[in-house]
Amino acid sequence: MKIEVIDSTNILRSLDSASDVRLKIHDFDNTPLDLTQFTSVEVKVGREGTFYTTAPTITDAEGDLSFDMSGDLPHGEYIVEVHLIEASGKVRIAPSTGETKITLTKSLDELDPAEEVELIAVQEVLDTVQTTVTIADEAVNIATSSVADSANALTTSLSAKNISENAETIANNTADSLTTHTSNTTVHITAAARTKWNNASDQSVTNATNISTLQSEMDTAQSNIGTLQTDLDTAETNISNLQTSMGTAESNIATLQTNLSAAQTNIINLQTAVTNLTNDKANASDLSTLSDTVASINSTLSTLQSTVSDLESRVAALENPTP
Repeated sequence: MKIEVIDSTNILRSLDSASDVRLKIHDFDNTPLDLTQFTSVEVKVGREGTFYTTAPTITDAEGDLSFDMSGDLPHGEYIVEVHLIEASGKVRIAPSTGETKITLTKSLDELDPAEEVELIAVQEVLDTVQTTVTIADEAVNIATSSVADSANALTTSLSAKNISENAETIANNTADSLTTHTSNTTVHITAAARTKWNNASDQSVTNATNISTLQSEMDTAQSNIGTLQTDLDTAETNISNLQTSMGTAESNIATLQTNLSAAQTNIINLQTAVTNLTNDKANASDLSTLSDTVASINSTLSTLQSTVSDLESRVAALENPTP
């Protein structure tokens, strides 16, 4: 079985003995339970050892019942059960599972006198402070108007001064009210606290400015790092090209040196042939031709030697570049 609360009547003020709590009892198949079949019906309300038992009014045969909270229970949350007594004396209890709760909120009659005094005092202070704030807002508005309209500056300033004096008078009255009505509440509004607040605000502004400056410097540094990385990439490309050129030059020098060595060997062979021809008078014509060939080869060899020297100088310059 289960209990259905009708129209949220399970929330009342404490000490309310006139309002009814209305419930509907459902059987296990979720159909309304005919309460007239039972010998008696009892409603039990309780919590932590406090119990209240009452005989409800059976509204109709469709499981509806109602009862009031005339047991003078204090405010709080209570569990409610409906006991259905059969003719045999057996008892059925709803709800079968879970809990149905009744909430009694605190009424004014349950307030402690000290709480009432404190509430009234705080409310008076709040009202007075609100009045002070309103007057201060008016003073600010008048001061702002005086800046916008310089022709009425003197009149507005005098009015603002009067309102400021009124605000000071009300503030003094507020202090007196605080002293008189809040004996259980200590309110400390000191210049030191306001100074700390202002200092904290100024520090926050300074920190925000420093963070902005630092962010700008970080952006500049990142930009410089990007430029430096580009320069490094370009330098690495130039070094790679230079190394390739040096490799090519060294290969060419090696080839020229090989050719030069071969040419020197040919010259030696030619010189030997010239010597042999010199000893052979009969071949004087061939000797002249061979001498011309040797001279031409010597000239070519000299040119090759100059080229090799120039290449060696250029390779040395590439290997040791001027800063």
